[in-house]
Amino acid sequence: MDSTRGSHGPIHLVAMLTIGTNLARMIAGRSIRQSSHDVAQSLERLATGKQINRASDDPAGMIAVNEFASQQSKLNKKIERLELEDKRYGAMDGAQSVISDLLVELQGTVVQAANTGGTSAGERQGMQIEAESIVKTINHLADTTIYNGDHILSHQRAENMGVVYRDEKQPDGTTKSVRYSLVDLGKGKLNLGDEKSDHELAQQIVDAAASGITTQRAAIGRNMKELQVDIHQAMTEMENVTAARSQIEDTDYAAETSKLVRAQVLQQAGIFTAQLAEHMNSDAALRLLSAIQPIK
Repeated sequence: MDSTRGSHGPIHLVAMLTIGTNLARMIAGRSIRQSSHDVAQSLERLATGKQINRASDDPAGMIAVNEFASQQSKLNKKIERLELEDKRYGAMDGAQSVISDLLVELQGTVVQAANTGGTSAGERQGMQIEAESIVKTINHLADTTIYNGDHILSHQRAENMGVVYRDEKQPDGTTKSVRYSLVDLGKGKLNLGDEKSDHELAQQIVDAAASGITTQRAAIGRNMKELQVDIHQAMTEMENVTAARSQIEDTDYAAETSKLVRAQVLQQAGIFTAQLAEHMNSDAALRLLSAIQPIK
């Protein structure tokens, strides 16, 4: 009876021991594959600076990132357009400030020319030359002030400035509304060199031109201020969108480095476990086989 139990006991153990399939090693192998994937993923995120490098990383996050990217592109274009428009107004204001200074100088010249009792004919003729020079300079600025290919002061020529209408009696006895502007200084009754020139009309024209420039510069200043507000709002929106996108897409280096270290430790542990399982299973099988006695 003892011999029978001794012969059947080892045979039963051999049946329970699986040599072809090492379950412990399979579990360790699965752990190695997972930890190796985690190591590769962490290295990729650390290298690219992004925690979403493909749609499979975070499908919902990828959709949100694409939407934020679209918003960023639109806001960039909006900011560029607003800044270009702001610079355009700045160029206009700079040129008009020069014209404004010229008109202030012209106002003084016209007032001085009106003092016919205190000025000689030669002095008045010099004032007329100065007035004509100022008018030519204004037209030159209007023709040559260009921003991004656009003549931004094309409407600022002398014939369009200081426009004044006066009802004047015509030779045939009728009354006609006559248009005057800066370009008429030095012509006919607006010739400052002429003692009989209509200095009052000349002064009205120059004052109207100066007032018009001041009004236009005020409008430009208001537009520039509104643009600055729009630019600030767009940039604030851009900051918020960029921060939201970064929170979803960008790598948290501290957290990802910790994950990498953990994955590397698990990877090494899995390798060691797989080797140990292989070794232990082989040793157990050999010990069991060596313990089996031939059945007589």
